Amino acid sequence: MTRFLARGAAVSAIALLAACAQTPLAPTTAVTPGPGKSPADFQADYNACKLAATQSVAAEVNAANNQGLAAGALAAAGGSTSGDAAVAGAQASTAAAAGIQQQYDATFGNCMYSKGELVAGMAPPEAAPPPEEQAAPVVVRDPLVMKVQRALIQLGYLHGGADGVAGSHTAAAIRQFETDKGLTVDGVSSRNLLAQLQAAEASGGGAAPASAPPPPAGDKFALPPPPPS
Repeated sequence: MTRFLARGAAVSAIALLAACAQTPLAPTTAVTPGPGKSPADFQADYNACKLAATQSVAAEVNAANNQGLAAGALAAAGGSTSGDAAVAGAQASTAAAAGIQQQYDATFGNCMYSKGELVAGMAPPEAAPPPEEQAAPVVVRDPLVMKVQRALIQLGYLHGGADGVAGSHTAAAIRQFETDKGLTVDGVSSRNLLAQLQAAEASGGGAAPASAPPPPAGDKFALPPPPPS
């Protein structure tokens, strides 16, 4: 009798252990290499995502096993045969197994998708947008600067057209005028400077500078050459 009971207990234990939930061995989600992914890249992503999926269900697998063993033990304690106890444990573990596989697949699929791989049921990863074209610099044309340039041209300090852009050559012409007139030299267009230029135009006091530096390469405006000595 004792031998029979021991054998029944062993059978029950083996059956309960066989009913334990197992960590999924592989995902059921179909995946293929994404754009620009080499086979080596795909395999590395696949292995990394399998590991992430396994880790994501570790707690659930342990909980399902405990639940299955508890159900089997409860059935056995209630007088059920070893076969009935094993069935109770297996039913509890099987019920949890589907949810574990589902969570495993979800983690695996999201991981692969985040790495740029193609995952069944998920939209292909968006291609990187083309680089934005650099917008052309906005040229600010200042009406005051344009008036100053016209006056400098009229007085012979500046050659070229007035475009309203305060470039380096316009500043050089302003500084030359300010020097000639004994003004504070700053090379900046201002209403006071414009008034001085207009007064010089009205009095006919315009004169070419005694000397002029060579214009920078590519500068639109050119200072007039010095008068002959």
